[in-house]
Amino acid sequence: MNENETTSIATESIESTGVTAAPGATETAQTEPNADPEPNGNAEAAKYRKQLRAAEKDRDAALAQVDTLRRSIIERLIEQDHRVKPAAVWANGTTVADLLGKDGTVDPAAVAAAVTSAEQNLGVLRPPVGVYVPNEGKTPTVLPTTTSWAKLLNPHSRG
Repeated sequence: MNENETTSIATESIESTGVTAAPGATETAQTEPNADPEPNGNAEAAKYRKQLRAAEKDRDAALAQVDTLRRSIIERLIEQDHRVKPAAVWANGTTVADLLGKDGTVDPAAVAAAVTSAEQNLGVLRPPVGVYVPNEGKTPTVLPTTTSWAKLLNPHSRG
């Protein structure tokens, strides 16, 4: 193919697309390198590694959130059902994973066992059930200090 044939082919393709060339411009049919070169194997692998790292970061954030939610459920169970401070259970060496069932949900029986273990190992005492008055029975007996009118008006009374 010579240069004239290449120019006429390029002119025909330009005219068919509706694009007009500037007057006096010469057209050359040079073969352009592909505008979208095939991606390099290393560049493609780097792109997938970045996507993998982002996905791992999102996964780790989601797992941390699930762990926090599980811990709050366990602490609520310990406080409401067993009336013990959760710090006692954690101080006994219990972890969140110890209190989960096989399906990954909180196991109330395992929570009860952990509370019992904390009570035995750390000497934790539960407050009594029902109406609770902290110092009942420890108050000293106080003599009545009321004075009657008869005692006030009697001149012979010692008081």
